[in-house]
Amino acid sequence: MGLGQRPLALGTWCIYRPGQLAQVLPDLRTTEGRLFFAGADSTAAWRSFIDGAIESGYRAARDIDSHLTG
Repeated sequence: MGLGQRPLALGTWCIYRPGQLAQVLPDLRTTEGRLFFAGADSTAAWRSFIDGAIESGYRAARDIDSHLTG
């Protein structure tokens, strides 16, 4: 199946309007109980790149470790 047959695979990288990231980033990175969020679009640096996804996953892993160890 080629990309032309996958309508959800035809996206682009995340682009925020000027000032928008400062407003939404804290909410994108907030945990909800035992739910921890990570992703390339919710990172402070390298948004929409694998580097950002890794940084975001690393941050979430630290938060989970802190949560589990009290």
